[in-house]
Amino acid sequence: MKRYKAGQKSQAICPNCVAMVPTTYAYRDRTFDGGQVHVPELLVQVCDQCDASVAIPAQSMPAIKRAKAAASYAPAPSADSPPRLTATASPR
Repeated sequence: MKRYKAGQKSQAICPNCVAMVPTTYAYRDRTFDGGQVHVPELLVQVCDQCDASVAIPAQSMPAIKRAKAAASYAPAPSADSPPRLTATASPR
Protein backbone atom coordinates (compact mmCIF):
# COMPACT_ATOMS: atom_id res chain seq x y z
CA MET A 1 0.00 0.00 0.00
CA LYS A 2 1.31 3.43 -0.92
CA ARG A 3 1.58 5.76 2.08
CA TYR A 4 0.69 9.43 1.73
CA LYS A 5 1.70 12.40 3.87
CA ALA A 6 0.03 15.73 4.47
CA GLY A 7 1.17 18.23 1.85
CA GLN A 8 1.74 15.68 -0.92
CA LYS A 9 0.24 16.62 -4.29
CA SER A 10 -1.86 14.42 -6.56
CA GLN A 11 -4.95 14.70 -8.71
CA ALA A 12 -8.47 13.32 -8.62
CA ILE A 13 -11.95 13.91 -9.97
CA CYS A 14 -13.72 16.47 -7.79
CA PRO A 15 -17.50 15.95 -7.51
CA ASN A 16 -17.99 19.71 -6.95
CA CYS A 17 -15.82 20.91 -9.83
CA VAL A 18 -16.86 17.93 -12.02
CA ALA A 19 -13.34 17.75 -13.42
CA MET A 20 -9.91 16.26 -12.87
CA VAL A 21 -8.24 18.69 -10.48
CA PRO A 22 -4.96 19.03 -8.61
CA THR A 23 -5.24 17.90 -4.99
CA THR A 24 -3.29 18.02 -1.76
CA TYR A 25 -3.38 15.53 1.10
CA ALA A 26 -4.41 17.19 4.36
CA TYR A 27 -5.81 16.34 7.79
CA ARG A 28 -9.50 17.14 8.26
CA ASP A 29 -12.21 16.31 10.76
CA ARG A 30 -14.84 14.11 9.04
CA THR A 31 -18.19 12.64 10.01
CA PHE A 32 -19.79 9.47 8.67
CA ASP A 33 -23.09 7.62 9.04
CA GLY A 34 -25.23 10.73 9.08
CA GLY A 35 -23.10 12.49 11.65
CA GLN A 36 -23.11 9.56 14.08
CA VAL A 37 -19.39 8.82 13.65
CA HIS A 38 -16.81 11.60 14.05
CA VAL A 39 -13.19 11.04 13.02
CA PRO A 40 -10.84 13.91 13.96
CA GLU A 41 -7.66 14.59 12.01
CA LEU A 42 -8.30 12.12 9.18
CA LEU A 43 -5.91 12.22 6.22
CA VAL A 44 -7.96 13.03 3.09
CA GLN A 45 -7.34 14.21 -0.45
CA VAL A 46 -8.52 17.83 -0.87
CA CYS A 47 -9.38 19.66 -4.11
CA ASP A 48 -7.00 22.60 -4.62
CA GLN A 49 -9.73 24.56 -6.45
CA CYS A 50 -12.79 24.30 -4.16
CA ASP A 51 -11.27 22.86 -0.92
CA ALA A 52 -13.65 19.86 -0.87
CA SER A 53 -12.57 16.44 0.37
CA VAL A 54 -12.48 14.26 -2.74
CA ALA A 55 -10.98 10.96 -1.55
CA ILE A 56 -9.78 9.05 1.49
CA PRO A 57 -6.56 7.05 1.17
CA ALA A 58 -6.54 3.41 2.29
CA GLN A 59 -4.19 4.22 5.17
CA SER A 60 -7.02 6.25 6.79
CA MET A 61 -9.46 3.32 6.87
CA PRO A 62 -8.28 1.88 10.23
CA ALA A 63 -9.09 5.21 11.91
CA ILE A 64 -12.59 5.16 10.41
CA LYS A 65 -13.14 1.56 11.51
CA ARG A 66 -12.01 2.38 15.07
CA ALA A 67 -14.36 5.37 15.23
CA LYS A 68 -17.28 3.30 13.92
CA ALA A 69 -16.56 0.53 16.44
CA ALA A 70 -16.43 3.07 19.28
CA ALA A 71 -19.71 4.63 18.08
CA SER A 72 -21.41 1.23 18.11
CA TYR A 73 -20.78 1.07 21.87
CA ALA A 74 -22.33 4.51 22.40
CA PRO A 75 -25.83 4.62 23.87
CA ALA A 76 -28.68 4.47 21.38
CA PRO A 77 -30.21 7.83 20.46
CA SER A 78 -33.20 8.83 22.55
CA ALA A 79 -36.66 9.53 21.14
CA ASP A 80 -35.88 13.26 21.48
CA SER A 81 -32.80 13.09 19.25
CA PRO A 82 -33.08 14.31 15.65
CA PRO A 83 -33.64 11.69 12.95
CA ARG A 84 -30.59 10.16 11.29
CA LEU A 85 -29.99 11.61 7.84
CA THR A 86 -28.55 9.61 4.99
CA ALA A 87 -26.87 10.95 1.89
CA THR A 88 -28.62 10.50 -1.43
CA ALA A 89 -27.31 11.06 -4.91
CA SER A 90 -28.50 14.28 -6.49
CA PRO A 91 -29.70 14.21 -10.11
CA ARG A 92 -27.43 15.87 -12.63
